[in-house]
Amino acid sequence: MSSYRYDTLENRWVIIAPHRLKKPTLKAHDMRVDVVKCPFCEGNEALSDGEIDATASDPRRAKNAPGWINRVVSNRYKAVSIEADPSPLQEGLFSSRGGFGAHEILIETPGHDSDLALMKKDEVEAYLQMVRKRLVDLRKDSRILYISVFKNVGILAGETLVHPHTQIVAFPFVPLHIDEIFQREESYYRDHSRHLVLDEVSLSIAEGDRIVWNEGDFCLYAPFASGNPFELRIAPRCVLASLADAAPEQIEALASILQRSIALIKRVLGEKVAYNMVFRDAVSNDPLSGFHHTFYLMIVPRLFGISALESEDQISINPMPPEEAARLYKERL
Repeated sequence: MSSYRYDTLENRWVIIAPHRLKKPTLKAHDMRVDVVKCPFCEGNEALSDGEIDATASDPRRAKNAPGWINRVVSNRYKAVSIEADPSPLQEGLFSSRGGFGAHEILIETPGHDSDLALMKKDEVEAYLQMVRKRLVDLRKDSRILYISVFKNVGILAGETLVHPHTQIVAFPFVPLHIDEIFQREESYYRDHSRHLVLDEVSLSIAEGDRIVWNEGDFCLYAPFASGNPFELRIAPRCVLASLADAAPEQIEALASILQRSIALIKRVLGEKVAYNMVFRDAVSNDPLSGFHHTFYLMIVPRLFGISALESEDQISINPMPPEEAARLYKERL
């Protein structure tokens, strides 16, 4: 069973999860896992942990059976567990608590070698609808304060199983970095009566040289202070605190621009490019955070490893100006 431990010096919570030593680790020579053994492939439902939810074209489909479009299962090597006791424990200087939370896997498609760029548009819409559905469901637990939704693709991005999937992790606290983002958004709104993300998008559109594409209510652009080469951000041009609040037409537009984004990254950087994708959503069960926050999505290619200056001191060194990255992306539209 995992636990949270608080690092008093660095001001951060750490998850201690010994059982995750058993999780699979990808190496260059085993990137193509045998489909017969893949626990996320259709027909191998018995190889994965219990099904939490699924999208299927036939409403009569049985649970844990083939015939799904996407599927949510519990992470076999979960970092946190809904059954854990969240009670805090104080031992002198050291604070800890049980590893309470939820750790789910959203299997995006039955296709082992597919990805968001290759899926049909309605399949990408169904994927986003499932993310939305899980956000709504997990928020019903008042103990959950933040839900992290992310995707790792490639060894450099931390991928451990190649079948397309997204991880959804719910925590009983707000991570420090996320809390700082919300505080900045709140402060900006208090000073300007406007949303920080919306102003960033508006200014980027006005300047033009970092904009890649617009679709419906959403804008695809290279952030002004991109921390990584070829980094992309998808953000709305209207108030939208959470994907859970998105209207059907917004889900449709987001699916289209997301699919275009992944396709562009692969055209410019190669089919096998590693990347992380992160959803920045509102804090759960906190209506005030939703008032100031604007949902956005980050796509960060991982072209090489990072140094201690970047990982520990959090000072990014980016050799690719975002204006040049946006220009190269636009050439491949």
